[in-house]
Amino acid sequence: MDSTAWVVNGLIPMVIALSACWLAGRLSAGSGTAPSSELPVLREPAARRTCCSVPWPSLLAPAVLGLGWSLAVLAGLIGWRIAGDVESSFLWPEDFWQRGYLSLFAAALLLGMTTWSPARHAPARWVAAGLLAMATASLSLPSGSGWEDALPAHQGWGLMLGGSCLLGFWAVDQLAARDADRWLPLVVLAMLAGPMFVAATTYGALAQWTLAAIAATLPCILFAAAGRLRHGVVVGFAYPGVAFATAMIAAGRFFSYENHPWWTYLGMLLVAPAVALVDRGLPAGKTWTRIIVAACVSTGLIAVAVARQLQATE
Repeated sequence: MDSTAWVVNGLIPMVIALSACWLAGRLSAGSGTAPSSELPVLREPAARRTCCSVPWPSLLAPAVLGLGWSLAVLAGLIGWRIAGDVESSFLWPEDFWQRGYLSLFAAALLLGMTTWSPARHAPARWVAAGLLAMATASLSLPSGSGWEDALPAHQGWGLMLGGSCLLGFWAVDQLAARDADRWLPLVVLAMLAGPMFVAATTYGALAQWTLAAIAATLPCILFAAAGRLRHGVVVGFAYPGVAFATAMIAAGRFFSYENHPWWTYLGMLLVAPAVALVDRGLPAGKTWTRIIVAACVSTGLIAVAVARQLQATE
């Protein structure tokens, strides 16, 4: 990639995400009614926490972070389109994979605005999350002229993408609820590793857009590690991160000339759910143990999937 691509898909998304992290951190810590250590967005039991009892800046912080991250990723796509002189609608692009940005903003709003109890535990929230996951899968599948041969695969792939997307939403929510705030962005980064590999081996535009998502994730990693995105705030960007990974895996699969086994893509999609399931069996206070185990689980899943796909191309 040339220098323009690095600016468009690297520097600009990073600066936007950095601003979103700063603003979300200020909202969660500077409400003026209680110190940040007394404002757990996710973890206080529903019986003790209501929307009205939480200062409104703290309620908005996860959604602000998610919307900022989504805007950073969208900026990378818009910059790529401008640099490449792509002529199609910005709101509803002709290329199906570019429509994935809609799911990012929907996830940031729908899930990021409802992290407080008891909304987080409400069945309606997860029904809505399921509908959003299936909508994400539907947007991620190719359609229109030139994609007629892909239509028979829509049903199976739609179910796999939608199911894994919903599991991803659940997984990041569970990790945030178990005080994984400082290292949850690393799980999101691991989730993006699979899409980056698939994109790099199929279509350069997908790789550039995934690079924008990775660049936008780096400030989140730094702010979270510094303790600036505590008390469930950091999960706000993990929801759209799940949606983005789903969209990119689907796009990479249908742009690929190789007929890789479906389970290799599923393994990449299930990084966060696998980490969350294993993490449930570990003591919440053993932070470094949890981080090491999460790294081993995610690396193992991605390595197996990547190795199998590379083997198929030899």
